[in-house]
Amino acid sequence: MCVYKNDIPSFFREAYKTALNQTLVPTEFVLVVDGPIDSCLAVEIKHLQELCTKESITFNRIDFEVNKGHGEARKAGVLGCKCKYVAIFDADDIYDNTRLKQQYDYLEANPEISIVGSQIVEVDSKTLAPIGRRVLPVEHDDIMKTMKIKCPINQMTVMFIREAVLNVGNYQTFFHNEDYYLWIRLAIGGYRFHNLDKDLVRARVNPFFYRRRGGLEYFLSELRIQRFLLENNLIPLPLFIFNVFIRFFIQVLLPEKFRSTLFKLFFRKKVVCA
Repeated sequence: MCVYKNDIPSFFREAYKTALNQTLVPTEFVLVVDGPIDSCLAVEIKHLQELCTKESITFNRIDFEVNKGHGEARKAGVLGCKCKYVAIFDADDIYDNTRLKQQYDYLEANPEISIVGSQIVEVDSKTLAPIGRRVLPVEHDDIMKTMKIKCPINQMTVMFIREAVLNVGNYQTFFHNEDYYLWIRLAIGGYRFHNLDKDLVRARVNPFFYRRRGGLEYFLSELRIQRFLLENNLIPLPLFIFNVFIRFFIQVLLPEKFRSTLFKLFFRKKVVCA
């Protein structure tokens, strides 16, 4: 888990508590503190360390003097882990207490798979009211097809074999796309993926969520991803042109309020209450 100065202490508290309150208790908890933080977050980190000690979980804190961003923070976190399997947790999401058990059991039973994710339910950051589901393909072949169009794995849901990620160069800095870039490199390396067809994470969405998925800088990052796919023969030229055109329209030309509506209508599914 990575935390930085803009993370909300109460959200962080719920995230690390649900990460620890698992039916399969983690062996270690690696926390990357990405730059200076305030006293409220420092208190929460102290509480987290106390909880880990109480549960006999090894606590490893890695501090950056300045904020370096998600790519470098996650890279340091993976390097700081000692276990075969690494699970990624965001500092503001809420986790099903069976998440680690389900993913660990799946990887143990399917040694040909190196990365396993799940579906997510996006919720209002304050009320936790469901907004929509981000549903991604389950099987490897379908994940590979989706990778040609968009990121096929929900970042905050993944558990992977640490050695596989290190073998392809670990996380790297890539504006808002450090995860997608990693999945592509893993695919090139011949590693196999799976998504559990279960909602194991409730991901908080705030009013700025869709704003971050637009703008020129975001588009240029997406353009680099598409070029990388093209250069490695994962997509043909016509699909490259189509992908770039769609992204330019949505991320640069489309006003923010319409972008938000578009995401909700076409890229998210409704949550059906049982």
